[in-house]
Amino acid sequence: MADIQLNNSMVEIRELNTKDYEELASFNANFPGDGRTKEDWLTRFQHWWEDNPAYDDKWIRGFLLIADGKIVGWVGSFPTLFKAGENIVKAFNGTSWRVLEPFRKYSIDLWTKNREVSKHFISFNTTPTEAVIKMITRLGYFKYPWGGEKESYYLYKPNKYIQAILPPTLHWLSPLMSAFLILYQKVKIKLVKTNLTIKLLDINIAEIDELWIRTSNRFEFTNVRDNLSIQWYAEDKILLGIFQGEKLTAMAILDLRKNLKYDNFDLTLVDYWMDYEVSREYILSAIVKFCIKYAQENEISRLRFPHFSLGYSDTYKKIGLLNKKDDHPGYIRIPDFLKISLTNENSYFTLLQGDYGV
Repeated sequence: MADIQLNNSMVEIRELNTKDYEELASFNANFPGDGRTKEDWLTRFQHWWEDNPAYDDKWIRGFLLIADGKIVGWVGSFPTLFKAGENIVKAFNGTSWRVLEPFRKYSIDLWTKNREVSKHFISFNTTPTEAVIKMITRLGYFKYPWGGEKESYYLYKPNKYIQAILPPTLHWLSPLMSAFLILYQKVKIKLVKTNLTIKLLDINIAEIDELWIRTSNRFEFTNVRDNLSIQWYAEDKILLGIFQGEKLTAMAILDLRKNLKYDNFDLTLVDYWMDYEVSREYILSAIVKFCIKYAQENEISRLRFPHFSLGYSDTYKKIGLLNKKDDHPGYIRIPDFLKISLTNENSYFTLLQGDYGV
């Protein structure tokens, strides 16, 4: 794909290549508001592209905005494998549209260049700002099916969360309110007793492929969850195998990250895939129980359980988890030639779409 020269002869947009990683990592680490180090960004590039089972040399990783020979902006993407009916296709996951303030007038040129690539793929945007939402909806993006506008949660250490919603003059109430909330959750929660065994999976195991093969037809449209894909998604995360006897009956990916707003750690269910021979309530009870124990052992403050589908809302309500409003901003665009119509029944989306959970 040809590079383009902008009106200013000293400013150009060109394709990102491997030789740019070092400079781009430094640019990102020093970008206003970014909290990652250069090494963090180099690790992300390795993960998005070099280690990605969906990536090959034909994939265009993104575009750089160059001024006087230096990177002043960029936009990127990485592929994931996606089941579309009977076919396995590559999906386009956009990431990191950022331009330094003096060069913002070139932002749309940069995004348009990336758009030339994304329009040929199923493409996701899961972290859009309000301004970006207005732009992408005009280009055919729409919200993909999700389980309503709530998220369930469990607060193991609620003190700082309570302080965040109280005025400073009432912070003295937070220990009392925290104690009450902890007691209320213990009374309210109703986990089903199970004979399931949960194991931390840190190596490739054949059972993952076996689970995917026997369950892949449950939905027409969803992310591929074969062994290679799952191990890639779960890199630097917690991968759980839920077994009934010796049979792997479900998988879950948990993401542990610092919540800067509350100065605490959140443990989030990023992905969940199950064999529907076992009830969702049965398996999710086991996962929630595991997460509560994990929080106790590792001083984690909050457990988050997004509602991936409408059925999750009902299940978490039965289990007795608290919930709050959460409007998941997941957008998708489908090329006309694929002729796909998504519903809550034929599709399944989690936090593996876009760059949020990856």
